[in-house]
Amino acid sequence: MVRLLQCLCPNRHCILGLAYEPGRTEAPEDITKPDGPKFILNPTNATDWFRREVKKLIVPGGLNPWCELCKSRNFRYEDAPSIFETLEEAWPVLKASEEAQRRTAEYFKASRN
Repeated sequence: MVRLLQCLCPNRHCILGLAYEPGRTEAPEDITKPDGPKFILNPTNATDWFRREVKKLIVPGGLNPWCELCKSRNFRYEDAPSIFETLEEAWPVLKASEEAQRRTAEYFKASRN
């Protein structure tokens, strides 16, 4: 069963998300060093790892420390099952969602100019 890790603002706007298969998906111990040591994600370690690694991405020029939609800085983290059995099955839906989010971000960025 594929699980979804999400960093969410209080209004449930997704700041960052990641899909994984428990017991199968490898993650870098340190997201800033993707070629370094890896470990296997599972529901007992994924949320703490994700929280720690998202904080590392909040640097100048990196991930914004606030929600672009509501400007909240109060993030929370969830790890929940998806409807998919494998990442291969989930991939087309995840890619379509990523593209929709990219277009939405472009729209909001252009509307501020």
